[in-house]
Amino acid sequence: GTPIGTDNPTVMVRVNFFGQYIYDNQIVGEQELKAGLTRALQAAARQSRELTLTVAADEQVKLDALIRLAQWAREAGIKDAILAEWLDKPSASSAKPVP
Repeated sequence: GTPIGTDNPTVMVRVNFFGQYIYDNQIVGEQELKAGLTRALQAAARQSRELTLTVAADEQVKLDALIRLAQWAREAGIKDAILAEWLDKPSASSAKPVP
């Protein structure tokens, strides 16, 4: 794939058209998502690396969904986040696998 502007290990979260969070190919709530982010952060820390959160969001996602995600990531200890892409159509992007 194309470099996304970081040398750090990255963790991907998708925010879909409905404001749902998709992590590890599953729709997750706050607790599951924070737990997953914490696990990813700990794995990176074992390699003495920072972790970068990569957010892929559908185009119509409301800002508050992204702000909430950023807040949870900070609470999990992630300092760095990148907005990877705006995905065009919910119909097309729902078939797109989350890395």
